[in-house]
Amino acid sequence: MDFLINVCNDSVVQLPSKLIDYYLSKRPILEISSEFGEKKIFEEFLEGNYVHKLVEVDIREYDIKNIASRFLDLYYFKTNHK
Repeated sequence: MDFLINVCNDSVVQLPSKLIDYYLSKRPILEISSEFGEKKIFEEFLEGNYVHKLVEVDIREYDIKNIASRFLDLYYFKTNHK
C-alpha cells in the first residue's frame, strides 16, 4: 500500500515504536480508532487523498544516540551526587 494504518493507542506517555518506524518509511499514516469511526477518511486514503494523514512528530529524541546520551548523563549525575 501507499500508506500505513495505525490503530490508536490512548496512552499519552509513550509513542509506540511502530510509529517511529512508520515515520521513517516516509509514507502517509492513517490513524484510526479501534471502533473504526473514520470510514470516510479511510475511503479518502484509498483514493490517494492523504489530507487527513497523521502529522509527523520530531522523532530525533528517539534516536539511539540521544537515548544513549541521556543514559550517560543520568549515570554521571548519579555518580557525582552521592
